[in-house]
Amino acid sequence: MKADNVQSKREILTALIELMLIKSTPVCALTAALGVATTGILDPKSITMVALIFGTLMGGFFSLDSVKDIEADKINKPDRPIPSGRLSIKQAESFVVILFSLSVLFIITLYASTSSLQTLLLAFLGLVLAISYTLPPTLSRIPLLSNAILASLFTIFPLLTGWTLFKPLNQAPFFIIGALFFLAWGDIEDFEDVEGDEFVGIKTLPILIGIKKAAVVFSLIVSLSLIIGVYAFLTDFKSYWLISLPQQFTMGFLILQLIKTQEKNDIFRIHYLCQILSISTGLTLLIGYILLG
Repeated sequence: MKADNVQSKREILTALIELMLIKSTPVCALTAALGVATTGILDPKSITMVALIFGTLMGGFFSLDSVKDIEADKINKPDRPIPSGRLSIKQAESFVVILFSLSVLFIITLYASTSSLQTLLLAFLGLVLAISYTLPPTLSRIPLLSNAILASLFTIFPLLTGWTLFKPLNQAPFFIIGALFFLAWGDIEDFEDVEGDEFVGIKTLPILIGIKKAAVVFSLIVSLSLIIGVYAFLTDFKSYWLISLPQQFTMGFLILQLIKTQEKNDIFRIHYLCQILSISTGLTLLIGYILLG
């Protein structure tokens, strides 16, 4: 009986970790940490705190989204913790409250030690967007705006929150932040989830205008990252821009391939490759800036 109880708790813990999309949440936490590092001040306490803020914030965001999208997930992702029955809605909701509460606690703790009003406002605005994305008025139901919010939660808010701990907002590396923001639009999960989203009445762009036209739109948006990269390289000739340009181009090109194929396996493959390119490009630009300015 005791062994079964231990196993049950272990299974619940595993399901909770999976619920917060453990692959995506650390990426956002790392982005926030790099936001601090780009200031040139490698303060371990500050880096840890912003990573905890956005780790719990995005963990709560993904968990809440899973609770609200359970009907769509029964079709799109039936193996996820809630639709598979490994986790109850009540357990998931309690986990969401814990994660968002921890995020608030970490934000207040960071502000108490730094007194940076800009940092406080950016972190809280990110938290408000993360919650309002799924709760009424349900911004996740608005095509393009929902994608912009998601991209900003992965780039603008963690990077600027980290930056403003030690430097003024107007001195932030906006070329890099802008390039990464548009690159984050390459998260093409809307294309993967067409079947379930259509079933429950969620009007994403691929559903409204079709996969082929939506692929062109997203490819063009991602290409804005490439345009920023070319301009930035011609302006300051930093080598990290030159390294990132082929990655940015490849990502836009991959999304455009959705015009030719709408097979689910191909969409999964393109999405996976875009995620890798997005992370590698982000690391190239941010680490390059930390080392070379």
